[in-house]
Amino acid sequence: GAGLFIRSYINVVSVDTGFSQSTVAMNIGLDARYSQPQRVEFFRNLFARVEALPGVQKVGGISNLPLSNSEDLREFEVDGYPNKKGQLAESRWATPQYFSAMGIPLAAGRLFTQEDKSNRSIAIVNESFAKKYFTNRNPIGGRVSREDDHTQWSTVVGVIGDVRDSALEKAPEPQIYNLDGDFGGGYIAVRSAVPAKSLAATIRSTLRSIDPNLAVGDIQTMGDLESEASAQRRFQTSLLSVFAGIALFLALVG
Repeated sequence: GAGLFIRSYINVVSVDTGFSQSTVAMNIGLDARYSQPQRVEFFRNLFARVEALPGVQKVGGISNLPLSNSEDLREFEVDGYPNKKGQLAESRWATPQYFSAMGIPLAAGRLFTQEDKSNRSIAIVNESFAKKYFTNRNPIGGRVSREDDHTQWSTVVGVIGDVRDSALEKAPEPQIYNLDGDFGGGYIAVRSAVPAKSLAATIRSTLRSIDPNLAVGDIQTMGDLESEASAQRRFQTSLLSVFAGIALFLALVG
């Protein structure tokens, strides 16, 4: 059956990731029963039904979710910048409501809107991208190539705040977001005033009512995800503490 994995993002701001404190995120992979048009229709139906749930504020979709161990790097160029061969940025496809659902702030310009439809000629970048590639000039209205052959260009319409993406201890990487007006699969982010675990259970029921054959995975809290993301850093800190303790003991005993 189709796969579903739900993660609850709680108290995210406290770890400097930049996400909302009350967002539930899930990854839904539809199986071969669904053609591409059916996938798009499935998610349109799902988004509408989840948006109608009590307490739900925003619902958005994204190709790769931060801290999900999924990454899409692609080569790009910036118009008017001394580009180098092989320069890479993290690439994402996002629906109009994704940034609001995740609580990612707008730093300049605007976000995608429903009126943009499936406009592939616009893009949003993060602050790290803007600072590096649009130094001393306004990124809004700047152009970024969206294909490897650099013959097609997207106009930057917005700049969003940086988020911790691949690991909590790593500095944010330059990111490019393109508009996904016909979302056909990936991660869904739901911002709500309802407690995350309660909302996740309701979303599970909603999914089963649409397709009883969907396989629903376990729920993880943000605390679990934070532990996974920071495991190496905590191990290194513990190791340093042990060595420091040994050094102190040796100093005391002479």
